[in-house]
Amino acid sequence: MADFDHLTFMSHALLWAENSQEQLPETDEAEDENGLSRVELAEASILSHPPENAAQMIVQIEIICQDLGGGVRYDGLDLRALRNIQRALQDPRLAGDGDFGRFAAIRSASGNLPLSH
Repeated sequence: MADFDHLTFMSHALLWAENSQEQLPETDEAEDENGLSRVELAEASILSHPPENAAQMIVQIEIICQDLGGGVRYDGLDLRALRNIQRALQDPRLAGDGDFGRFAAIRSASGNLPLSH
């Protein structure tokens, strides 16, 4: 999957946050030619993207944590994302980013993203 900018990353993250725990009726859930839903495609693109900032790392870790209950992903994207996060954390150019507030608010409201104060 191709890399994309932060705005695209966060739009995928918001789609995932708003729909990841809902069971949408099959008629409402669009699928691609491989049978993947919009949420699954958003999740795969998020996990495939090397994180560029802390906000993206937090989103990736949230997805991985939710998926851990079901075991390792069939496509290995969870492990790939963890390796990318590890590399990014070692990058001295990494800067903080407060741009994920809406994502965190959605996940926090559902009780799935504990925010430390």
